[in-house]
Amino acid sequence: MTSGSGFGVSAVATGVHSPAFRRLWWAWTVSLCGDGVRTLALPLYVAMQTRDALAVSAVAAAEVLPWLLAALPAGALVDRLGPRTVLVTAHVVRAALTAGLVGALASGAATVPVLCAFAFLLTTAETFAYPASQVMLVELADGELDQANARFFAVNTIGLNFVGPLAAGAVFLVDPALAFAIDGTTFVVAAVLVATLPAVARPERRSDRRRLWAEVGEGLRMLYGIPGLRTLVSMVAIGTLAIAAVNTLLPLYAVEVLSMGPVEVSTLLVVLASGTLLGTWIAPRASLRWGDGPVMVAGMGVNGVGIALIGLVPTATAAWSGNALIG
Repeated sequence: MTSGSGFGVSAVATGVHSPAFRRLWWAWTVSLCGDGVRTLALPLYVAMQTRDALAVSAVAAAEVLPWLLAALPAGALVDRLGPRTVLVTAHVVRAALTAGLVGALASGAATVPVLCAFAFLLTTAETFAYPASQVMLVELADGELDQANARFFAVNTIGLNFVGPLAAGAVFLVDPALAFAIDGTTFVVAAVLVATLPAVARPERRSDRRRLWAEVGEGLRMLYGIPGLRTLVSMVAIGTLAIAAVNTLLPLYAVEVLSMGPVEVSTLLVVLASGTLLGTWIAPRASLRWGDGPVMVAGMGVNGVGIALIGLVPTATAAWSGNALIG
């Protein structure tokens, strides 16, 4: 979720019912649906073309690596650049990269190294788009931040985890390249919508270029200097790593072991998202009764049961049930 910001927005109507906020919402909706298409299409394509766990893992690692390398400096850069410019540029870059991938698929040049490079560069652009979107959200929502966050959480869940994967599963049957063409088109539409938004004023420019890295270092020192926060982040990181490992190989497992087709594979992601939605309803109520710590530990235990179920019982029913528990 997002809280306040030090930027300012030009004198236009703001709030969740304003035209500017609605355009931002639509830009986010469209691009997230495209992300949802790629979330399924990329690992599924690698799995079906190579039948190689190492290839699938390599592409998945390339897709995640920029969040480790670029997320902190990207966020710091957005703090000193115009977020609208950053967001438009990121969408245009992602559209161009996706167009290049479609060309590679059409020409038969989409080798594993090419797919790794595409995944890495696309996520690198995303590390700039996400914080820029957050800044725009804060400024255009004005005093209605809770409502704005709720709307964006809803569209994130629906677009990324439901609409996108289901569309990818259906389109993949026709032509895998078409799935990525749809993904690229969503970035073009999002860029056009964001370009019509009012400019968000930059904060005062810093004179020392090293200041960027000083801010990154300050954030890391704050993280590691608070024992409770450090422990929490470590627990979340370990749990996320375990789930990411499962999700990375799940398309290959579904195709090779469970003999699933693209549409059936997409339903695994939908079930996972459904479990997440149910969990977001249960977790706060459980925390009020038993406390945050016990609920977090219990949640990790449920994740473990879901992962074990998928691995130990090689059936479609077990895969759906396990994904629901992981979610």
